[in-house]
Amino acid sequence: MEPRNHHYVPQHFLSAWSVDDGKKTNRYRRIAHTGKVEFRKGVSIVHCASENELYVLSDGINTVNFESSVMNESLDAPGAVVIKKLRTSGLDSLDEKDRFTLANYVICMEARNPKTMDKMQGLESNLGGIPDHNFAPWLDCLKNISAKGKRGTGPLGTTLYVKLDSQFGDDGFTNALLRCFPLEVKLAERRLVTSDYPVGRIGSYEEKFILSLAVAPDHAILWLLDCEMRTLISKFPEKKKVQIVNFLTLGDANTAFTTTDEPDSFVSKELGWKNRLDHEGRQKRLSEVLTAG
Repeated sequence: MEPRNHHYVPQHFLSAWSVDDGKKTNRYRRIAHTGKVEFRKGVSIVHCASENELYVLSDGINTVNFESSVMNESLDAPGAVVIKKLRTSGLDSLDEKDRFTLANYVICMEARNPKTMDKMQGLESNLGGIPDHNFAPWLDCLKNISAKGKRGTGPLGTTLYVKLDSQFGDDGFTNALLRCFPLEVKLAERRLVTSDYPVGRIGSYEEKFILSLAVAPDHAILWLLDCEMRTLISKFPEKKKVQIVNFLTLGDANTAFTTTDEPDSFVSKELGWKNRLDHEGRQKRLSEVLTAG
C-alpha cells in the first residue's frame, strides 16, 4: 500500500536536525490566525514538512501516486547519497555527476513544495514532445488535471518528469546553479536552522540571484552569480554567515527546525519574512541584512 503522508522536505534531509532519539526535532511555527511564533521541542520528524496525498494525481477517472515511483526513487534516493557525501566530505568531494544531482535536487526541492504548487495553480503543462514510454500510464491524467488547473500538481508532475528524463538533456534552472560560484560555509557550532521551505532564494534563476541551502546545522552552501558578493560573504565572521543563511532559509517558511533547546529571537522575527514584502522590498531587506553590523 502506498504511503499517504508525503514529505516535501525529505526525512533524510530533516534528520540532520534531529534531537534525542534521532526521530524528533525542535520546531518554530507561525500560527496563521494570530501571527505569533510558537516554539516546541521534541516534534516528530515523520509529521514535519509533509501533507497527505500531496503527490497524488487524480482527474476523477485516473489516480496516480508518484510519491514512491518518482519522488523517492528518482529524486530522493540519489539526492540522499549526494547530501550524505556533502555532509561527510564537503563540496570539494563532489564530482561533476554529483554536482548535477545536487543542483537538480535543490531545484526540485522548490518545485515540489506546496507553496510552489499553489503558485502554479491554473497553469497548463507544456506536454508537447514528451515521450510516453516510461510514464505513459499517467500522461492522460496529467493532461486532464492540467486542463482543470488543480493546484499545480499537473504542472509539477510534468516539470519533474522533464527534469528527471535524460532525453531532455540540460535543464535551464539546474544549469543556472552549475554556472554559479558556490560558497561552502562550515561552522564551529550547530546554529543553522532548516525549514519547510529550505531553499532560500532571492532573485530569478534567469538573472542574478543568491540561493542558500543549509545541509546541516553547521554546514551550508550558497550559490551566487555575483563574484563580488561571494567574496564579501566569504570574509564575514561566523556569526554573520549564520545570520545570512538563516535569513534566506526562513524567507518562504511557515515552520523552521533547529537542534537548539532555546528559541532564537532572530528566527522568530524573520520566519516567513518574504511573505510580507514585494520584490523590491525583498531586495532591500537582503541588502540590509548583508550590510548590518
